[in-house]
Amino acid sequence: PDKKPEPPWDQFKGMILEGAKYLSSSFFGALVLLKATGAIAWGACDVLNVALSELGDASDNNRKIGILFSVVGVGCLLGPLLTEPCVDLERPTTVQLSCVISFGICTIGYLGWSFVSPFPFISLVALLRSAGASTVWINSTLLLQKFSSPQMLGRVLAVDYALALLAESLSAYICGILIDRAGLSDRKSTRL
Repeated sequence: PDKKPEPPWDQFKGMILEGAKYLSSSFFGALVLLKATGAIAWGACDVLNVALSELGDASDNNRKIGILFSVVGVGCLLGPLLTEPCVDLERPTTVQLSCVISFGICTIGYLGWSFVSPFPFISLVALLRSAGASTVWINSTLLLQKFSSPQMLGRVLAVDYALALLAESLSAYICGILIDRAGLSDRKSTRL
């Protein structure tokens, strides 16, 4: 009863260290990098959506950016809904496989952006990319929920989201700088 309570900052540091030890010693610790790995590319997508909306007739830029962001929203809804019947949380390999396939779908979307010019096709590949990205986002969270202990789940998900948002914001920033300062384009090089 006479024991002095630990200061809040010390409690916070202790929880961080405990969470880091938990992740580094668990068999699933690397899964906290799954979302951040995808977010390295996802962050640049919003910057590229703006650049892609400016292709062609400049009078349609507002409509095109609205369509692109709407298509991304539809893709984010459709991806997890379409994969849900194929995944079973009791068989985590199905959830992991859906993440791997979704990364492939994202890649098709990125390649489509660089090789396809008509706006309807740009919208279609944006739908594919966002469907894959949202499937990875949701299923990676499900895997962490499945494997984490209830006492550590909050810290595990905090690390997961922090790494994902850091990767996403850095990629958006770097993409913007490369477009503005280095003269890089959202289109494939004509020299290829």
